[in-house]
Amino acid sequence: MRRWVGFAFIAVGAMAVYFFARFDPCDTLIEHVVPSPDNDKALIVFHRDCSATVDSNTQVSVVPSRRSFSFDNYPPFFGISGKPALNVVWLSGYRMRIVVPTSEKIFRRSKEIEGISVIYQ
Repeated sequence: MRRWVGFAFIAVGAMAVYFFARFDPCDTLIEHVVPSPDNDKALIVFHRDCSATVDSNTQVSVVPSRRSFSFDNYPPFFGISGKPALNVVWLSGYRMRIVVPTSEKIFRRSKEIEGISVIYQ
């Protein structure tokens, strides 16, 4: 009997872990898409709203062309609190510029992503 109780406990625990790993409490809204000059990839500027206790934020990811955006598959390389208007521009197929407002808190800022250099101003 103890063996079945232990097995049931493990099964319920595994299902709970699976459910919570798949559940995303945040809403993601794409603000705009900026294709690269060679149309090989695109910059995705999006907002994330997670709950009343967590501030909304704006993030940027790089996604290959002809691929659907997924927060899990294409994690952001830049993130800033709030919903400021970001000026995101490709300078070439391997360089981009992001004009960052000084009024918001930056929480992620990579200088390079997938061989693409990022210039912040």
